Amino acid sequence: MTKEAESGLFDLGTSIRRSDGSGIGKVAGSAVQLRIAIDVGSTWYALDARLDHVQSAFENAFSDFELRQEIGVHSMVAGTTIDLVITGLSAGAGIVAVEFLKEAGKDLWKALRSLLQEKKSEGSSAVVGDTIRLTLVIDGDKVPSSITLPSPIGEISREELLKQFCLDEAAELYLREVERRKRVAPLSDRLEAYKKTKKKVE
Repeated sequence: MTKEAESGLFDLGTSIRRSDGSGIGKVAGSAVQLRIAIDVGSTWYALDARLDHVQSAFENAFSDFELRQEIGVHSMVAGTTIDLVITGLSAGAGIVAVEFLKEAGKDLWKALRSLLQEKKSEGSSAVVGDTIRLTLVIDGDKVPSSITLPSPIGEISREELLKQFCLDEAAELYLREVERRKRVAPLSDRLEAYKKTKKKVE
């Protein structure tokens, strides 16, 4: 995916905050960027979706990011959607990228935790709520995941669900994609990797 295609993810809507280009850090020499888009729902289930509050929450956690408001047509029960896109990652960065994403997850939890509303929603279901979508762009390929809050999974609170998602999902999503690429890699590449591993063992 080209930079133009990546930016196309944010062509619609209104810019609230522009990135200064520094990103949220560097991995293997590449600047990692955070782009956020928020589509404020008709009903607020778990998150305080006031735009100034959202901007402040992320500014308290990240030094640089892009924030846009998406304009959508909703039903009366539609919740808020927050899209988080992390670009500038490479599968070859390996453990360095994993550790970076773990640290970024802590900052993400810091930001989103402050958006949780105190009041509890009633009559919620797994398909109704506020949605957080996380997309990693790895070597130009989009790798998505998401969570909807509130989501009734046993006795786990929505705060605990959000915390687990923020702290773990980015790193695990990266690892799953790297493993997937290894499985579908050409046989010649897998044989070469096997030879290198065998030499290290010997």
